[in-house]
Amino acid sequence: MFQNEQVCFHIIRPSRGGDVITEVMADHRPQVWVSDLFSAQKTHPAESWQVCLAHQLRDCQYGMDAGDAIFSARMKTLLLPAFVLQRRWLDLAQSTRYQYRCRLYRDLKALLALSPTQADGIRL
Repeated sequence: MFQNEQVCFHIIRPSRGGDVITEVMADHRPQVWVSDLFSAQKTHPAESWQVCLAHQLRDCQYGMDAGDAIFSARMKTLLLPAFVLQRRWLDLAQSTRYQYRCRLYRDLKALLALSPTQADGIRL
């Protein structure tokens, strides 16, 4: 699936490989490339790159279910309020946005300092 603000384009192929991306995108280079971390997507030359947050949330739950007791639940706890905040973002005062952003960065920094030992937590 390829999508922007105006359209959502579904293409069915037996593979999700780089050749499909090349076929569909040709020379177009989007400003932001949102990816589910599939390897062919990680090499697309966009101006900036973002991990699909819905996929990250799913992977957090998978890590929790698989036994990661160090990272996955804490990451999910960070992501869920961030999703809610994003919906309200334009309605918030600049100073309030700044405070939320500082808190999220602080919490993310602490989260990234953790050392998970279970494979799914490490992958996240």
